[in-house]
Amino acid sequence: MSGGVQPSLEGSLLPLSELRASAQSNLLNLIDRRPGRKVLVLDPKISGPLALVANIGMLKEHGIEKLYHLEKNLSVADGTTREVVFLVRPTIANVRLISEQIIEAEERSAKRREATTIHFSVYFTPRKTVICERILEECGVLGSIQVDEFPLWLIPFDEDVLSLEIDSVFSDVTVEGDLSSLYDVASAIVQLQKVCGLIPRVTGKGACAKVVSNLAQRLALENDLAGSPQPTEGASRIHDLVLIDRSCDLLSPMCTQLTYEGLVDEILGINNGLVEVPAARGAPGGAEPQQQQRRGRRVPLNSSDVLFRELRDLNFGSVGPKLRNKTMHMREEYQDINTKGFSEVHQFVKKLNIMPVLDRHTELASLIQEKSAMDEKFLRRLRCEQDLLDGRGVDQACEYAEELMFLERAPLESVLRLVSLVSQVNGGVPKKHYDALRRGILHLYGYRSLAGLQRVQGSGLARRHEGGRNAFPQVRKAYRLVVDEADDASPTDISYVYSGYAPLSCRLVDAALRPGGLEQDEAARLIPGPQFTFEQRARGAGQGGEGGGDGGRRTVLVCFIGGVTFAEISALRFMGSQGGLDVNFVVMATKLINGTTLVKSLM
Repeated sequence: MSGGVQPSLEGSLLPLSELRASAQSNLLNLIDRRPGRKVLVLDPKISGPLALVANIGMLKEHGIEKLYHLEKNLSVADGTTREVVFLVRPTIANVRLISEQIIEAEERSAKRREATTIHFSVYFTPRKTVICERILEECGVLGSIQVDEFPLWLIPFDEDVLSLEIDSVFSDVTVEGDLSSLYDVASAIVQLQKVCGLIPRVTGKGACAKVVSNLAQRLALENDLAGSPQPTEGASRIHDLVLIDRSCDLLSPMCTQLTYEGLVDEILGINNGLVEVPAARGAPGGAEPQQQQRRGRRVPLNSSDVLFRELRDLNFGSVGPKLRNKTMHMREEYQDINTKGFSEVHQFVKKLNIMPVLDRHTELASLIQEKSAMDEKFLRRLRCEQDLLDGRGVDQACEYAEELMFLERAPLESVLRLVSLVSQVNGGVPKKHYDALRRGILHLYGYRSLAGLQRVQGSGLARRHEGGRNAFPQVRKAYRLVVDEADDASPTDISYVYSGYAPLSCRLVDAALRPGGLEQDEAARLIPGPQFTFEQRARGAGQGGEGGGDGGRRTVLVCFIGGVTFAEISALRFMGSQGGLDVNFVVMATKLINGTTLVKSLM
């Protein structure tokens, strides 16, 4: 966990601050159930997201004196510890690790003949499951520990972005056939409705979207949301919910994101609202400790940074000129300072606060420039992607994938990402290329890679072309996915986020909000999975969908089941800013992803 990354949430259209405060309160109440000093053992996968809800200072104030990550051979019993709290996801692997550590600690305590025993509390997030309790019972520890749940359903990443941060949803559903995580998505939607009111109109596309919709309806009935008083005096703060199954658009994540935020994520990786700038670009002159310099400097990226708010959704090609203009403007103001009055000087001094932020983003943009526009390998891959989207270059892309393996020794997930892109635009990878790639993967990455390859194939990302019709050319034309001569600097279409490709998922959202919706959209039938719309109304509420919290604009919650990219979020923000739909978007996702992390989640 690390502090200082929580966004302010002050400008949110939804009561996200209330949601975060409620999560903080629930967590601290759980910790306070046991007296005195405590050791907290965290599942590593929830450590980062938890920092967006509660910081270390809060935990220390409530008795947490040591914090560990759950891992094999971890010893929490040091002879002085009396209270141990585990906070983990409800996975079988986690439960077995916890059981081993509890048994080991109890045996060690017995050998020392300690008079005071260690008390263990196990809290599952977002919910406890029957299978986890059963394993604890089989291991013989259930009777001696306290078990409960910490219902952390939604984590606010920004004023308009919420995530469940469950990276296994896509894999669980498409490969394992396990739909239990969809219950978590539905529960999160219901939690949001408890504070925002019943959402009047729900529409969606895809099999998972339909399952989540049905579950959310059932849970709403069980919680009597229709009969409960509306938190916003008779009207929901959310007017429409659009559910998008990631499987309906596997193409967009496989393309390289070309917005500022998206490209930072592609090249450096954004984790829990933080990007780690390499050590060579850390603070100059040894201003930071040596260990900090080796690790790199972590920079928060959210709308609390006013400059990042301006830059995040721009095509990266527009970021450099924007930063240069701001720098030149500041320089010109400084040169003219002798001619200014006192009040103007005072205003200029206030502006100086942005200089460190301006330096930070100039440095970050320069690094991204070096690794993208000035990198021939990056540019070649980009050209390859653009050829595929235009409907040509399949053979060349497959040959390039072989080069990535044999000549560049690229990571397996990078190779599979390109292969998946070929599969999505071509209705499968041509048989001769698929077999050659498969042999190459087994030869270079070993037989362990075979399981990963099979899972990627099972998920629908990549498969061998076995004949049959390829629907992509029709979908591309119907939804105008490829826009020629797009102006990335002054965009008029969402295709600027991929420099000429408009994400299908966002085109589906646009269609869902138009008159007739997805159900009357013939092109939607070319995409696997059902399309649906239904309306619901709380008793005593007025007509759904009328008015809004921002000058009469409707607030639309778009939920991506299986993950969303930063480029897609930028596209939705752009759609909202254009005024054609007259809506404000709030994005909810099971995970913030890019193509590489989506492929890795399957391996």
